[in-house]
Amino acid sequence: METSTYTARIIRPSEGMAITQAADVPLTERMVARGELWLAVTDDPENYVEITEEQAQAYEAEIAAYIKAEEEAREAEEEAKRTAAAAQAQAEQQAEIQAQIDAAKPKTK
Repeated sequence: METSTYTARIIRPSEGMAITQAADVPLTERMVARGELWLAVTDDPENYVEITEEQAQAYEAEIAAYIKAEEEAREAEEEAKRTAAAAQAQAEQQAEIQAQIDAAKPKTK
């Protein structure tokens, strides 16, 4: 039988505080924790700092604004693609109609 023992490192913010990464990480990787944070065996408590509730809310608002802007940009790109496809289809249809009109005209010599 093999037995293994693991030690879990858990950090908790002080009352009214939150935890976030100490490093300057990209907004897409920023996390804010108000409860327990269980660290991986390769992680270190020094990689985190306590922040005030106001700072936590500011980070969360910034993250939410970033996500909203990304979603709006994606939606605008999709709408532009749909508009371009519709314009292309309309141009092809008009070209086909013009070709039919031209084919129906009597030939004169």
